[in-house]
Amino acid sequence: MKKITVENYREDKYYLRIVKATAELLTEQGYVAPVRLFQKMELLTELDIVAWRRGRLPYLEKAVRCNLAKANRILRILRFHAHDLNLKPSSTVYLRKQPGNRMPLKFSKSGDKKLEEAYATHLVSPRLKAAKQHAETVGETEEYPAARSQALKLCRTLSIESYTNQTLRACINIDGITIPCSSD
Repeated sequence: MKKITVENYREDKYYLRIVKATAELLTEQGYVAPVRLFQKMELLTELDIVAWRRGRLPYLEKAVRCNLAKANRILRILRFHAHDLNLKPSSTVYLRKQPGNRMPLKFSKSGDKKLEEAYATHLVSPRLKAAKQHAETVGETEEYPAARSQALKLCRTLSIESYTNQTLRACINIDGITIPCSSD
């Protein structure tokens, strides 16, 4: 196997699968988490992820349905593709989901710092930032109904949670900050 570089990564046999999975994840949630990318590529199942999150697997790579060279190759291609899409890296901490035992989870057997960072880094769409700016700029004002409508539509597209409280509100949740977009 040739080393993956910025010049040749688009020619790699996994590139099209990565592009497809990335597009699906960006449409669904506005960001790409490598764990979910592996799931979209059918290299991990939801059961594998749940078992790992609950501490039943010592590290995530144990459940990945490919060899480690392929997994590393996919992560490298993903980073190049994310750069092309202008996705912004966002470090994420994965903690074990067990009451009273919130220890950091391991992705790799080796525990290599760079590899752990590659798995834990989410790649966020600039559209999330644009939606946040639209929501803050337009907010509750009636001066710019077209812009407000556009911001609301974008918020709904990227919505992670919605709730009813006198008016319908679509929300974006970025790093624990909820940004409401009102609709009348």
